[in-house]
Amino acid sequence: MKIHRAREPVDARLRGADREFLAVRRAFLVVIVYAGLWLVFSRSTFEWNAVATLAVFVMTLFIQRTNRRDNLALHAKLDELLRVNNDARSELARLDEQEPEAIERHRDEEVRKSGAEL
Repeated sequence: MKIHRAREPVDARLRGADREFLAVRRAFLVVIVYAGLWLVFSRSTFEWNAVATLAVFVMTLFIQRTNRRDNLALHAKLDELLRVNNDARSELARLDEQEPEAIERHRDEEVRKSGAEL
């Protein structure tokens, strides 16, 4: 008997990097559509303050993208250090895949352990 699964949405089938790529493009598209709608529906209010507002939106997206890139580069470097160090625990290499709450619990446990050893 063959079980038919419902088709997953496109986003669910994409890997994390692909979703990130699409999310950035969608965010920029939203800002462009927002600017276009502003021009269509309220051209009289589209002055320098409107341009400044849109510039803030775009710069926020650029800053978030740069922050994400720096964070990924840092994680790649740390992963390499964990791979070459024979004493490193394997669960640390996969820690960044966890939810933020799980990472905080892990850090708290490590602090308690190090405090107990002192």
